[in-house]
Amino acid sequence: MEQPQEMSVDISGEVKPTENNIPDLVKIGSIPSNLQMDYDTTVYEPVTKSQNFIRFQIDNKGILHSNSKLTISMEAGIAEKSFFPLGVGVNSLIERATLKCGGKTLSEIDDWNFYMAYRSLFVSGENNKERESITTGRIMSYETYYNTSKSTSKTVLSNTAGDGIGIDTGLYVDDGNAADNTKLPTYLSAQKTPVFQISMSDLFPFLKMNQLPLYMLRDPLFVELSLVSATSKKRLSLDNNEAGGKTYNVDLNKVHMLIDHIYYPAEQMEAYAAANPQITLSYHDYSLSKQSLVPAAAANNIRNIGGAGRIVTKIIHSMNNLVDEGETNPFNAYQSEFPDAGGLNVNLNVRYNNEFLYPIDVTNTARIYNLTTLSEGMTPFTSRDGWNREGEATVDTNTIVGYTQSTFLAGNNFYQAHRLNRNERVSGKGIELYTKYDTLSGTNYVQRAWVEYLKIATITNGLLDVYNA
Repeated sequence: MEQPQEMSVDISGEVKPTENNIPDLVKIGSIPSNLQMDYDTTVYEPVTKSQNFIRFQIDNKGILHSNSKLTISMEAGIAEKSFFPLGVGVNSLIERATLKCGGKTLSEIDDWNFYMAYRSLFVSGENNKERESITTGRIMSYETYYNTSKSTSKTVLSNTAGDGIGIDTGLYVDDGNAADNTKLPTYLSAQKTPVFQISMSDLFPFLKMNQLPLYMLRDPLFVELSLVSATSKKRLSLDNNEAGGKTYNVDLNKVHMLIDHIYYPAEQMEAYAAANPQITLSYHDYSLSKQSLVPAAAANNIRNIGGAGRIVTKIIHSMNNLVDEGETNPFNAYQSEFPDAGGLNVNLNVRYNNEFLYPIDVTNTARIYNLTTLSEGMTPFTSRDGWNREGEATVDTNTIVGYTQSTFLAGNNFYQAHRLNRNERVSGKGIELYTKYDTLSGTNYVQRAWVEYLKIATITNGLLDVYNA
């Protein structure tokens, strides 16, 4: 097939072909090293803002950089010992994230904060401690706890064997006394009104593989964010000694969108637009299905989670304990519970196009962990105890902000993912999720399931269209 010719612009403004091929400016990857690139950072203020909803309008200039940031902070004067949930950080504030252009929705994820609790499992410990704790407020790095204590004579006693693992906050842990309590760094205190950031590619997975050529669009781009209610108790977590029941407001004066606009030489960008009157971008989007369950119903549950007529590549699901939700849990609502020890525990399968994904139901939790690893291409960064309550490695004598670590960490990172590997379009019947959770200890649960499916966006002479693959 003949390669498209590169175009040049003469002094009259007419676009003409040249000898060289035009690099793909909108794909994330390598480009010719001699291609000059420039950028500017524009700080956008919301065109609409409230404690429930925020909208930004992005100018049609240059190419949108995928790592542009949203900055957000809390109002001063809130609870003294409040912090963003350990597993998701500032991501807890956003309930739905939507990217729109010309009346078309490019990307939208419901219960985005719960989805990010799953995504946060794949952030490495060192990245969590050294970067995410500062940028997003997430702090889920593990460390070994040693039995050390200080006597009244200032003599430090210690052993050489780790007594367990726990959250690494970067502060010294004195585990010799059961009453000792691990603290959080001061910069994580919401009362100090730290400004955290959220990457655009986290808000919209579409941008992980594509850079949007804003200069080629006729209509403006809109970013719409629905926030968790200020009175829902799902925005912040509290120290165990702090009284709850308060209202936690976002400081709307500190909400900004920092957009990096990328520019290549004008001749190159005009030539690319002229040579590509239609651009096709493929990406993944997510649809959510959720169901309220009591333990008896969760013990044998079969439900349709959608996906009919779509090319589905992955399923992600969790089981949230409503009793544990709220400000009195360091994870707040953003956890997925494994059943209590004993009994059948868990039994999983997926059925679509009249066939089961697995020949026999999956009951081995190590196998479930492996399936989740295969679905994401990397292992979840959690402990065995945090995954399925086995091993009991989490320290039970140390607390963090007043909460016993072995209590809130154990079995609350049990997220599951399934890769649909047959490369088939799902029939009109949709996808059925088979789950059995035995011996759940709570009274009311919500099972969330995100279906990852393929979408295609086309830009034709400046007009955007979006449809399912």
